[in-house]
Amino acid sequence: MATSLRQACRKAPRPLQQWTRSFTSSTPTPASQISPDPEVLPPIDLSDIPSQAHADIETHREIRSLARKAAWEMPLLGSLSKPFTPPAQSQPLRWRYTTYMGEQHPASKKVVVEFAPADLPDLTDAQRLKLVKLAGARWNPHKEIVRMSCESFEHQAQNKRFLGDTIAKLLKEARDPKADKFEDVPLDLRHVENKRMQRKQKALLRARLANPDTGFPVEWRVTEERRAQLEATRAKELEELKELEALEAPAEGAAAESAEGKTEGEAQAGEAQQAQKKTIVSGVEAIERARQIELTKVEQPIMAEARAPLPAGHIGRKQMGQRPTRR
Repeated sequence: MATSLRQACRKAPRPLQQWTRSFTSSTPTPASQISPDPEVLPPIDLSDIPSQAHADIETHREIRSLARKAAWEMPLLGSLSKPFTPPAQSQPLRWRYTTYMGEQHPASKKVVVEFAPADLPDLTDAQRLKLVKLAGARWNPHKEIVRMSCESFEHQAQNKRFLGDTIAKLLKEARDPKADKFEDVPLDLRHVENKRMQRKQKALLRARLANPDTGFPVEWRVTEERRAQLEATRAKELEELKELEALEAPAEGAAAESAEGKTEGEAQAGEAQQAQKKTIVSGVEAIERARQIELTKVEQPIMAEARAPLPAGHIGRKQMGQRPTRR
């Protein structure tokens, strides 16, 4: 069947005009219209500066703006100053915030609270002691304050609310008459001792680095007088040793003469005593003797068969004496 002219025109591919710009071109002009000859290329604008120079200029502008604020606006803040008023008895909590002026910092969300258990109202001595035990390592016995911090949340208000709720829970637990009073639990101060030892070790390390002789006893230092005293002591000990050797020499000669004058019975008794000493059996000799006795025993036939090497080749159920399995 012949195809009509209209259908043939529909099926024929149509050339699409490219309206997109080339990635290598900085103007809407197609890349095919740009001559590859470098002499024909447009001139480069050298009046602009690089991006790093633009960043330096922006930093300089920011510093100048801060300097203008310090010169013209900061003196006006003196009119907004207020006299310091100490906190009242109804405000036992002391809050501390960290603010970085002119920038956002991840540490700005941290909130720290400090309070003294003695300043909290409506608490007995037993309840204060229980509160200190519940605080654990956050209790500082030297300053007698409890210090807590939080930076788990994104904003300062959330961290402050969490600390306030935690303190409320501690007070509720300390005032609860039905709860355990922890009277049998001693106050744990190991964290204070660890910090004290760490500070002491750091101080000793700094002192030794500053002065290598720090920490060595003065009495142990070898001076000229001490060296002369040690030499005199050694000479005296050497003389005493020589005198002792001179006194022992005649005694050894007399012992030798007495040994020659011994009777035959005494000599035989001495030999018997030495022979008795030689009969002492050591542990190594006893183990080796028992091992030789085990080797001389006749080995059982079944053990000899088990130690025999297997024949070469495939060993199936028939050779092993097993029944064939049914499938």
